[in-house]
Amino acid sequence: MEKENVMTEDLAMKEIERWADDKDIDIYVTDGNGKRILDASVPRLLKEIQRGRLYLNDDCDFVYVISNKSPEGYAGEKLTLINPNGAAYMAMDKFKEQEGVHKTLAVASAITGQDISWFSKISNNDYKVVTTIVGFFIAG
Repeated sequence: MEKENVMTEDLAMKEIERWADDKDIDIYVTDGNGKRILDASVPRLLKEIQRGRLYLNDDCDFVYVISNKSPEGYAGEKLTLINPNGAAYMAMDKFKEQEGVHKTLAVASAITGQDISWFSKISNNDYKVVTTIVGFFIAG
């Protein structure tokens, strides 16, 4: 059953833009014709904001409420994704170049305070929301 939206798409987009501006993140990409378009990952964040599971705290950090699709002990937990510092990016250096997922989760671990293994236990949807946010930080 689809959860009812608690925020309009326009307001949700303004929240994403506020977060991106605060974190100095570009949520737009250039297409093959040189036109600036919204990054394909943004709709996932829009949907979660509209549903009320992703929101900004007073520090303009995203807080994500883990969905009921994740197991007991994880579902409903609030995960704050803070702005990464140098140590968060240095955590990626522990892994080989071909270990991209591990590198992403090293940053996720550093900005949430959760152990890397914690992310293996949440649902696919929750995992994708977290790694989408981390991906924006990594891409700069």
